[in-house]
Amino acid sequence: MSFQTLPKIELHTHLEGCAPPDFIRMLAAEKKIDISGIFTPAGGYDFRDFDHFLKVYEAACTTLQTPDDFRRLTLAVLQETAAHGVVYLETFVSPDFCGGGDLVAWKDYLAAMSDAAAEGEARFGITLRGIVTGIRHFGPEACKPAARCAAETFGGFVVGYGMAGGELAGRPADYAYSFDIAREAGIAPDLSCRRMGRGGDGGRNYPRSEGRPHRPRHRGDQTIPHCCARSWKKISCWRFARGQMLC
Repeated sequence: MSFQTLPKIELHTHLEGCAPPDFIRMLAAEKKIDISGIFTPAGGYDFRDFDHFLKVYEAACTTLQTPDDFRRLTLAVLQETAAHGVVYLETFVSPDFCGGGDLVAWKDYLAAMSDAAAEGEARFGITLRGIVTGIRHFGPEACKPAARCAAETFGGFVVGYGMAGGELAGRPADYAYSFDIAREAGIAPDLSCRRMGRGGDGGRNYPRSEGRPHRPRHRGDQTIPHCCARSWKKISCWRFARGQMLC
């Protein structure tokens, strides 16, 4: 058995972020949307840093305009992911990109993704579940509709509520209301601890590890222990999806 065929689980992905560049280019061509500037000459996504990556991400998402676009995206992601031996996948999906936070529209998008997940499981042998996310850098108020969408559609495909987006925007307590909405619906809050940092210098002054070369850290890495404690205290987080770089 090779590493590629070894059965794996993947618990932290973003559905739109998993979109193969060729798939996004195809959608852009179909819809006559010019986003050629987000690709490298070699065909991949072109970004300078994390903030620029978010802009590229949002530009790519402009091609995803209908529930059927998300159905096709989901199948493309499942086919590619299953080829790497993944048998269970959890992915972040945002109502902000699936109907603009409107509950009725979100249900249509969710039905399309759920149908694609069932088809993907039958065709590729991979199980997909979704974690609904608010977009952190859109602000606390903008995250509330996403939390309501999660609360109203929890179960089946939807297994959690979390946060995505700009990692230095706000503190855990700023988003407590949204997590309260989710928790009251019985949803375990899902956090990437590095995504709930307290702001600051973006990791530029993270201390060098003894005997190791200095290297750039993910935005907010320097606050992981404090962040986990604050997240537990302020929003009673049950699941920490990512917070492993503690040394």
